[in-house]
Amino acid sequence: MNYPLTLTKQIPDAQIIDLCDLLDGRTSPWLVATETDLEQAQVTIAHEPQLANATVTTALTFTSILAALAALHDEGELCCAAVMVDDHLGAGCAIDADLVFQRALFGASVIGNQEEK
Repeated sequence: MNYPLTLTKQIPDAQIIDLCDLLDGRTSPWLVATETDLEQAQVTIAHEPQLANATVTTALTFTSILAALAALHDEGELCCAAVMVDDHLGAGCAIDADLVFQRALFGASVIGNQEEK
């Protein structure tokens, strides 16, 4: 029999910024720019969704980013989950950061990245 294990961890705002810093144009071709607002606890992301001919700007709360991270972690979708959760979010990789932000923005990974896991 398997039992679910839930861990609670306080993640400082600075680690959200480090997660943003992992994003790059090669792994995340949909990304145009990010801007972090610590006072509002949100990240504004300029992105180019598929089938759109224009840049769209979306604000994501830190809470929604962490919810996406938790969901992907629970689903076993993150290749660097152990170091991201146990050590520091910025210790992950660009592919995992891409998956987290796509989940937070679109509810799923909808845009393929250029690298393989």
